[in-house]
Amino acid sequence: MLHKTGQKTCSFFVHYFLVYAIVVAYFPCVSCSGVRHELMPKRNKLLGSLPGKSKKDYLILIQMMDDREREQLEQEVKTIKDLDVLKNFIKKSLQNRRAYDNLLKRLPKPERIALEQKLAKVADPDGQVKLIDQHSNELQVIENAFMPDRQHYIDLVEVLPDDQAIALKNKIVQATSPNEVGQLIASWLPESFKQLNDHAKEKLSKLPDHERQKILKAAMSQNGKKGGLDMHTATVTEKTSVDPAALPPSYEEATGPNTDSISQLDIHKLIEQMDGGIPQDGWGPKLPLEGEEREEFVLLIMEFSESHQKVLKELFDKADRHSIANFFAVFFGGFNEKERIELLATIIYLYKVDPLLTIKLCNNPASVGWWDRFSLYKKTNPTQLNLLKKLDELLSQ
Repeated sequence: MLHKTGQKTCSFFVHYFLVYAIVVAYFPCVSCSGVRHELMPKRNKLLGSLPGKSKKDYLILIQMMDDREREQLEQEVKTIKDLDVLKNFIKKSLQNRRAYDNLLKRLPKPERIALEQKLAKVADPDGQVKLIDQHSNELQVIENAFMPDRQHYIDLVEVLPDDQAIALKNKIVQATSPNEVGQLIASWLPESFKQLNDHAKEKLSKLPDHERQKILKAAMSQNGKKGGLDMHTATVTEKTSVDPAALPPSYEEATGPNTDSISQLDIHKLIEQMDGGIPQDGWGPKLPLEGEEREEFVLLIMEFSESHQKVLKELFDKADRHSIANFFAVFFGGFNEKERIELLATIIYLYKVDPLLTIKLCNNPASVGWWDRFSLYKKTNPTQLNLLKKLDELLSQ
């Protein structure tokens, strides 16, 4: 859990409850009269009641999808009312999605597009699975290859020109053993990749696909500067272009002070500079949680719809970093699980009701006037008030 900093920014709602007793005593008739029930975030409690493994599977599944696909999945999940049916649905959906994504990564770009067009014409989910299995079986030789060779193949078909990527795939599927696959893939790799030491190979293997592919592009560009990259049937006669924006900010350090000296690329240093530890949960670095606590938060928040999660992400983006850190410093230790989910719902609701005031409460509560506090009091119900009061007390300790 995060520790409270010595120099603590004021809490989300510090001073807010100074008016609580006065309002209750003199204006009981206005209590909660302005609550916007239609803005209260809806929760999928069946989703929240899933066992831990199913929750994690669901989290993995939504992280593999784009916004449109997540919304579609969310609508399907809403129609399920039985826990066992939901568990089986998530398990099967994840299996199918993994098979689909694995297949796409192993196809050159033109063949990916062709497959997506075929799948779009098959309305039946079982028919789609059958089509995916058919194409996957054709690439089984790649699945049987050694893990480093599979990774190199995925990266090569992504960064090579389309015709060369197709040529590589066609050669690989004709191989008869993992060793032959490894030899073929090695013959297409730039020399600097073949000379990596064991430490660099291990670190490279743990990086996300897109980061490995940035490094491969840089290495191929280096070979291009040296006069071409021999790839048996496919030969690069022109310099392989690299978009500078695709490289890490510290790329110049790895290539040397001379920006034209890409031949001086230190690929080992470039691998070290890549950060493969950024969580891929969609919450980014503004969420000051790591490890089990971060996972617990993400599993907790998934009870809310994607649109409501975006509301909270927007607040986190606009709120002061210290304010968010202080909030999470008491979030796990000060509240039980039921209170945590209700507190998150309250914060989402407040931001939807009055985003400017909520941000002010987060970042600069001293600037909040009495009328602002009174207005906020009117818009919250007793449960929300009690949670906010408890939060304020914990942050004031």
